[in-house]
Amino acid sequence: MIDMFRKARDIRRSLELVYIAGALPLPIPQQKEQHRLLAKLTPALTNAFQLIQTYEAGPLPGEINLFLKSLRTLIVADGNLNNT
Repeated sequence: MIDMFRKARDIRRSLELVYIAGALPLPIPQQKEQHRLLAKLTPALTNAFQLIQTYEAGPLPGEINLFLKSLRTLIVADGNLNNT
């Protein structure tokens, strides 16, 4: 049971990061990826248990990491938005 709570916490953390990324001026491809990931991270209640069980072994954590890494191009070294 403790493991399920840990996995749920990891999913929640990923959901928050992907959601907050929407505050950035995302190009259209990244907007689409953000929406796709949000849809995967917020399944219908009947599928939430399945998400928790399969999250770590599935492709979703890697997809989220790739998306978050792609945001680096939007931020310059001083932490400000890259407006170019």
